[in-house]
Amino acid sequence: MAAALGASFRLDDVSAQDAVALNFTTPAGAETVEREQAWFDANEAQYGVDVTITAVSGSGFVLYLDKLKTQLAGGQPPDAARMYTGYLATPYVSYMTPLDDYYEQYGWDDLIVAAAVQKTLIDDKKYGLPVSINGMPFWYSIDAFTKAGITAPPTTFDELEANNDKLKAAGYVPLAEGGKFGWDIMRVFEFFLEKYAGPQLHDQLTGMEASWVDQSVIDSFAAWKRWVDNGWVNEGFLGTAPDDADTMLTQGTAAMLLTGPWEENNIRNANLDLAGFAVFPGPTDQESVRFSSFIDQWQIPNEGKNIDKTIEIINAFIQPAAQAEVLNSAPATIGALDSEASPLGAAIFDLINTHETFLVLDQAMPQEVTNAFFDQQAAVSTGSTSPEDAATAMQKAIEDFKSNQ
Repeated sequence: MAAALGASFRLDDVSAQDAVALNFTTPAGAETVEREQAWFDANEAQYGVDVTITAVSGSGFVLYLDKLKTQLAGGQPPDAARMYTGYLATPYVSYMTPLDDYYEQYGWDDLIVAAAVQKTLIDDKKYGLPVSINGMPFWYSIDAFTKAGITAPPTTFDELEANNDKLKAAGYVPLAEGGKFGWDIMRVFEFFLEKYAGPQLHDQLTGMEASWVDQSVIDSFAAWKRWVDNGWVNEGFLGTAPDDADTMLTQGTAAMLLTGPWEENNIRNANLDLAGFAVFPGPTDQESVRFSSFIDQWQIPNEGKNIDKTIEIINAFIQPAAQAEVLNSAPATIGALDSEASPLGAAIFDLINTHETFLVLDQAMPQEVTNAFFDQQAAVSTGSTSPEDAATAMQKAIEDFKSNQ
């Protein structure tokens, strides 16, 4: 690892007025940005740069993408942009720098988990440098489960639904959800889709290779509606922001979340004992139990004026010690995760190593189709459309997208 860091030429500390100003953009939340900005502030002088992180958070990525589009199209890009993968990254590839040469220069293939690097490929070129591997299992309060008479996480779908009734009877919202922006409740639907479609058809559906006018899709929308009608999610969830839903777990009003490793920091920041919470992959009753995941990466706009400087400081940022310092609970950097400091992040990393994952729906599908999905799931939630009509509307959205390509 030291060799990878040492591959770059490091400047002596320079005065602030001589430092090269770099602007990084991110959709990350305030606490993550604060930790990462503090790391750059403490380390940037030795690289002769002055890094400012600009965040557009809490919008379900939509406002962030709008701002990034404007910057890229206007020829005034950030020096580095945090981005996801799949269809969220593909539309912007012409604005981004292929990083293959930098991978070789800095030895990143030996530093970053191979599965994460693979997801950065577009047309066989590496257009991103992974920061995190984010697996999204169910999180639960051990105290809530205990008070509801649940002694272990469920291993079948029927058991999961039976537990919902037990949790509700014990005074808990079984699953906290923030439907504002669409992507939080989307995670529950894709869990249902994995159950009813199975891994192969699931991937064909999100890959737009199979028709959404399919019984598995109808069953998935119907299952979501059943969870809503049974009161297994919080009232008013469609107007609730995901961050507010997350606090229901730490405040003790909800028993479960379906979310990623960042929840560990939420628990820590609430001054709660991490040992009071645990995770499990959603039981799909499939032979191979998969759960949702996505990659968080740095991308470098090709019109940036300080690409080498940007790469140099980002290379330092992704080293194991730096990732541990910023409390990344799902680092893509090999050897960066401290299992004692991040036991829940380590538990998810173990799940990733022992289970297959599927790419989260809003990265696996184009934004136009994802937006149509958000509309249909919300309409199913309120009863203004049926699962059957939602499936048909999704297939039309896919066909419309394909006809415009």
